[in-house]
Amino acid sequence: MVIKYLKCFLLIFSISLGFLNQSKAQNVVSVSPDSAYQNQTLNVVITGSSTNFGQGTSTTQIWLSQGATIIPSNSVFAANNSQLIVNFTIGGNVPTGLYDVNAYNTIDGYFSLIEGFEVLPIITEINENIEPIAVSKVYPNPFKNTLKLEYTLEYSSKVQIIMFDTYGRIISNSITENKQPGNYLHEFKDDIINLPAGNYFVRLRTDKKDYNYKLLKN
Repeated sequence: MVIKYLKCFLLIFSISLGFLNQSKAQNVVSVSPDSAYQNQTLNVVITGSSTNFGQGTSTTQIWLSQGATIIPSNSVFAANNSQLIVNFTIGGNVPTGLYDVNAYNTIDGYFSLIEGFEVLPIITEINENIEPIAVSKVYPNPFKNTLKLEYTLEYSSKVQIIMFDTYGRIISNSITENKQPGNYLHEFKDDIINLPAGNYFVRLRTDKKDYNYKLLKN
């Protein structure tokens, strides 16, 4: 009877150990940064789980793949067992889109993060002096119970509008939105009705530049 119970115990233990080993399977947890432009060379930090990067440094291989397209790494440095610093050169002619991040060494074997990295279209021209906002005004100033911000967006951009006091405390904070070129009107309503008299600031934030306005409430 004792032998029978012992066999059952060993069987249950073996099954549990199998599940435990599966739960500790090696995988890539994160990639930072997780995107790059064509014609860009950059370092990427790859974080793994249950990995042995430090011990398998000499055999560790990292590459990006999208179908038949392979982007090999230039160099791989193990910061510790769970983090790698990998240098990639993204060619100017490689397809854009999502790529799998693949890893292999003799200790951990092969594992990957599906669609963990994105290649973005090449930037052909960057004009740092471009003004996203052509015209803008905040009125009335001084204000009391009504306040409006009008602006004209020259090109597509993310836009966020923030109002804060002289201590930097945020009074109103709009959701960041992607906007197309055009004329826009933002109205400050309930946020300003009970504000005490004094100085305030409005910040119009775009992809390229922040626009700041000083206001007075009577």
